[in-house]
Amino acid sequence: MPRIKILNEFSYRQGKEIVFRKYPHLVAEINRILANAEIPKKSKVSQERGRKGQLVWSGKDFNRPLRTSFKLAGWRKKRIELSEKNFVEIDLCKEKVGISFQFGKYSFVDTDFIKFEIFYLRKELDVGVEILPTRALRSEMYSGPPDFDQVIARIKARGEISPVPLWIVGANVFG
Repeated sequence: MPRIKILNEFSYRQGKEIVFRKYPHLVAEINRILANAEIPKKSKVSQERGRKGQLVWSGKDFNRPLRTSFKLAGWRKKRIELSEKNFVEIDLCKEKVGISFQFGKYSFVDTDFIKFEIFYLRKELDVGVEILPTRALRSEMYSGPPDFDQVIARIKARGEISPVPLWIVGANVFG
């Protein structure tokens, strides 16, 4: 069964340093969960030009086992009410660390960063962790997911406009 390993890291506003210093037990837990999550073998048949008929991974192949594994380790949803009918929610939080992973659609990475910022500004979060596929892994997935290098290039192009510390990791699959 394929397993996940962190290959790339980027620290935005000291995010990696904060999580490693204040929450080393959660860093160890994140690495353990990634290494032990049971990722299924590729099962989606690509319909894309140039890859038609090839087996690829879909975002669901990663999202379901990762979400389940983090929840079994005690990571929970956290919600902030913005108004009577509006709220923002992070899927995985423990202590003051929020996690999101994007193996699905590229556009949701920016949504994750906005959510992290709202929680950070309201003192509900010290650091956000974004887990993304590496470029190599993305090349084995259906089209749509972001990759680590794309996201980091966009962050660098924007400059430091967000105050929230982030530890952004690029993950690949082995086995």
